[in-house]
Amino acid sequence: MVTVTIYCQHCDSNDIVRNGHTSNGKQRYRCKSCKKQSRENAAINGYTEERARQRLSNPIKNGVAYED
Repeated sequence: MVTVTIYCQHCDSNDIVRNGHTSNGKQRYRCKSCKKQSRENAAINGYTEERARQRLSNPIKNGVAYED
């Protein structure tokens, strides 16, 4: 049996518990140390790499400029 240890992406603690699922089916975790939540395989800013590239290459869409 293989055991995978998950660490909090905020405080690097391994005191993590499962905390339900997101609307798209990803596992949600909660850190007992810092009380913050995270998802498995979370994309930066909630975007996939392809979507982030599109957003960066076209910063103005529908007359609205995105600021990062």
